[in-house]
Amino acid sequence: MNRFLRAIKSHIQKKPELSFYFVLVFFISADGLIVPIGRAFTVPQVAIILFALFYLLKLINTAKKPKNHYLLAPRKQFTVLVFWFLFLVLSVLLMPDNPLYHRYGLGLLQSYGVVSYMYLFWILLNLFLLFIVFSINRDESNFIITLKLTIISSFVFSVYGIYQYFMAEMLGESASSIVYSYNDWYLYYDYIVRLLSFSREPLYFANYISCILIINLTILITGYYKKISLSKNLLLVITLSNVVAFYLTKSTGGFISFVVASFIVMAIVFKDKWKSYSKVKLASYSVIFMGIIGAFFLSFQRQITRRLDRLIDPESGYTRVVSIIEGVEMTSIYPWFGFGLGNSNFFISVTQIHNAYLNMLAETGIFTFILFIVFLFFLNKNIYLSYKISNQHRPLVIALFGGLIVILVQWLSFFAYMILFAWFIFGLILALPHVIRKLEFNEIAQSLAKSK
Repeated sequence: MNRFLRAIKSHIQKKPELSFYFVLVFFISADGLIVPIGRAFTVPQVAIILFALFYLLKLINTAKKPKNHYLLAPRKQFTVLVFWFLFLVLSVLLMPDNPLYHRYGLGLLQSYGVVSYMYLFWILLNLFLLFIVFSINRDESNFIITLKLTIISSFVFSVYGIYQYFMAEMLGESASSIVYSYNDWYLYYDYIVRLLSFSREPLYFANYISCILIINLTILITGYYKKISLSKNLLLVITLSNVVAFYLTKSTGGFISFVVASFIVMAIVFKDKWKSYSKVKLASYSVIFMGIIGAFFLSFQRQITRRLDRLIDPESGYTRVVSIIEGVEMTSIYPWFGFGLGNSNFFISVTQIHNAYLNMLAETGIFTFILFIVFLFFLNKNIYLSYKISNQHRPLVIALFGGLIVILVQWLSFFAYMILFAWFIFGLILALPHVIRKLEFNEIAQSLAKSK
């Protein structure tokens, strides 16, 4: 036993980024084991989180750091995040005394007020994760290893998601877990298979898989897999598994975000080649692109038609539209500090505001919202700076930019901005400018060495 523990300790010291990512993949990246807080928050989930926090704290001291790493920290970005979190705390402390709706009768963890502290803890975990990802991956070798592990691990989650989907399709309601056995309202209409698969939250899964899919496709199309020593055939298999899993989520918002990101990424990748293409070739690409979009809408015509019917039905209304209207109304009533982090269930008749930006604005107020937009601006600035200083490694920058676009577009119809994988991507983007500088410097050094 002692020998085994010593071997683990030695492994952590030699390869901290691998140990870190093992924990990340195990319980964070695709939200596979932890159902988002507010849905079902159990003692085992808390235990897993606390174990991981303890484990990751140890990795801070063993991770390889570049020289003068404190000078390299993006101080403006972290300052914005600190003030953002402080305003989140204020939104919790200053939330209204009386909610408009009393939905939960499930005890303390679902009671009004406590939910806000649960969400606050969740966001604190996000910020901690972001700092760890940034801290470890400022070393360029760690960054590339983490990127490869992110790509490879997506195959595991895709296969598991596909397995879950078909098991739920065969078993129906009996595939439901114990956690959801008391929530019959989750099992409605023709969405039962979709809801019982992909960790019973297909929209959360789509937020992950659409992001990783655009990253994998960019690396595949640009041939960047050669730079990171990843087999083309392996990447093809992984990407195909991502496509199948993404298709089965039936996430309209995820598909739209993926199409938008794909269009922008392809425009950047081929911007110097478009002029050389013949009109026939451009027309062929356009037909293929429109065919993919058409195939998606034909495949899910039933769901899309029902949504459109509900959208124009004045009696039933459309939950997303109603949630946005009520979100704007609540923002006008509580403009400065909102009605409290995570309290949408208690102030919105349809339980959630289906727009992450409006959700943040309504729950936490205008100051918090502005600070978060400033943080997103810094992320895009990091992407722009990295693109400008890169040459050989531009595909890496474009891939992460595509992932960021997917997240930001999907949030237009998605209420949860605390998805852990998004903050993992944010951490990589914060480290990106320094990593690109080092990678480009290494390329120049190697070229000079060969010329001599």
